[in-house]
Amino acid sequence: MPGWDCHGLPIEHKITSDLGSKAREMSTLEIRKLCSDYAHKYVKIQSQQFQRLGILGEWENPYLTMSPEYEAQLLEVFARFVETGLVYKKLKPVPWSVANQTALADAELEYKDVEDPSVYVEFPLLKRGRGSLSAGMDHHALDIARESRGGGAFGRDVRARGATSATAMSAVGIIAAELVEKVFKLAAIESFEVVGTTTGKELLNTEYRHPFIDRTGKVLAADDVTTTDGTGLVHTAPGHGEEDFETGVRNGLDTYSPVMANGRF
Repeated sequence: MPGWDCHGLPIEHKITSDLGSKAREMSTLEIRKLCSDYAHKYVKIQSQQFQRLGILGEWENPYLTMSPEYEAQLLEVFARFVETGLVYKKLKPVPWSVANQTALADAELEYKDVEDPSVYVEFPLLKRGRGSLSAGMDHHALDIARESRGGGAFGRDVRARGATSATAMSAVGIIAAELVEKVFKLAAIESFEVVGTTTGKELLNTEYRHPFIDRTGKVLAADDVTTTDGTGLVHTAPGHGEEDFETGVRNGLDTYSPVMANGRF
């Protein structure tokens, strides 16, 4: 028995592209009717092509995912899942198409390498003496480095924009051990010393202060943090990205995502 998957983004994209601005004036049901007609058209064309190739099948009785019989069977199977307690409701991160304003399947995504700007910011620690970190955490060993000329551990410019490192003596910053030299080199700081070593585990739940907002946060563990770049400590945003979302779920963070369907904040 031949069958056709009649739902999905390709048909929707084709119809809305053909309609152009007119699509904004039409109801959802009107656009669905056009999608259904488009699917029926190509089911007929493809059926004829397969038959001309000599392929045998129940061409007069195919299954279509948009037929009432097929949808009814799906509902019956789903009902059995519900009855056995396998169905639950919670948030889930999904890829989103800004152009089509619809969810995407992972298999529909293609990635390319992009170099984005980054910034190193000091987040002052609370209740652990002087020192700063840059939010987020992993399990790597961390060096506590001190710049000997009196600027912030991540550079003077950062402190001038609101970080609160003490300026009377050398500032202390917590950085992943493998990245100490790389971070100070990026900040054009040549004179520093390692004054101690701790671990990410020992810093878990340590509170820090936001550099320019009246808000505090806690150091958390996340397996996706690496020591390839950065400082070994990262900011996490549960509303933006699958790994950040899972970190948020484990730690009871709000899934904050102030982005509209068209991609605008």
